[in-house]
Amino acid sequence: MRDAAEREALRVAATTQGDALFAQNLRQGLKATATAVATLVRAVVTFPAKRRAYSDLLALTSRELADIGLTRADIPRVFDPDFVAAKRKAPVALRSGRPQHA
Repeated sequence: MRDAAEREALRVAATTQGDALFAQNLRQGLKATATAVATLVRAVVTFPAKRRAYSDLLALTSRELADIGLTRADIPRVFDPDFVAAKRKAPVALRSGRPQHA
């Protein structure tokens, strides 16, 4: 049988370990919450500018979109972080060899 001092030492060690684990989990939870809040705030702050740019792109003609390397089908994906517009060949009229007027 263990004496009182040994039991107390075990209790203190277990409590200390439990407190450390609780503190670690609390820090991780707070960090995750802060990240989520920051992401939400960033989305809310940038939404008006993105919506305005989206509307501006929708207002362009297909030719104007082609001039900037986009198609109408690209517009919904423009704000995806991994979106890269496909490299397209110039329209046939531009590849015909005729002189271009500036």
